[in-house]
Amino acid sequence: MADKTEFQAKIEHNLALASMGGVGFDRNAYGQYAVVPDGHQLQSLEKFQDRPNNIKTDHRFVSAKSFSEYLTRFFTDSMLITASSDKAQMYAVIDYHDADPECGVVLPSHGAHKAIYTARKTDKIKAWLSMCNTPLGQIDFGLFLEERAVDVIQPMAAEIMEMVMQFEATKKVEFKSSTRLADGSRQFSYVEDNQTRGGITLPDKIIVRAPIYQGMEPQDIKFLLRYRINEGSLKF
Repeated sequence: MADKTEFQAKIEHNLALASMGGVGFDRNAYGQYAVVPDGHQLQSLEKFQDRPNNIKTDHRFVSAKSFSEYLTRFFTDSMLITASSDKAQMYAVIDYHDADPECGVVLPSHGAHKAIYTARKTDKIKAWLSMCNTPLGQIDFGLFLEERAVDVIQPMAAEIMEMVMQFEATKKVEFKSSTRLADGSRQFSYVEDNQTRGGITLPDKIIVRAPIYQGMEPQDIKFLLRYRINEGSLKF
């Protein structure tokens, strides 16, 4: 980067050329300009250079791997990376302001070379999260479990399907009470046709194995199950 003395000399040199009716242009130089008479428009000469003065781009990524590879390729000592958990984003300014290592003076930069990574949730996780804080009846919850059983690692698939069949078999019964067992599961007692008594036992949690964000490795995620009896019906 030219210091102030060199830059001032360049200005004076170009002004002298302009006063003589000629303007020099170097295709390999940066930050060139033209001095024009009053009433004329000042035009940048950057587009005629072999290379632009600086990189101006705003790349956006949905792959953490691609984002990391891009930052590695264009790494600079002045690079700044920030993150937002609310937006699930990482924001990088590759040509951020720097500091002179000798005197500590801040060397401003354009901050025009940027890269943004936005983490996107996978369809699997979005499906499970859509059920959170959404009251469901036992039939609707059973249909959801039947559809998403492939994601579940605990309870086993056979136990999940047994739950689904129990929900179907008890859709017309009247649930009366529930008892928490030692292992955390719950046992629900019901009455059918005001005579037959029975019960079903349901787990207190379901563990799903799935990647949270696209491009990430799968991990185990625990979803807690909450039940309540409402007017004889079982709600989730």
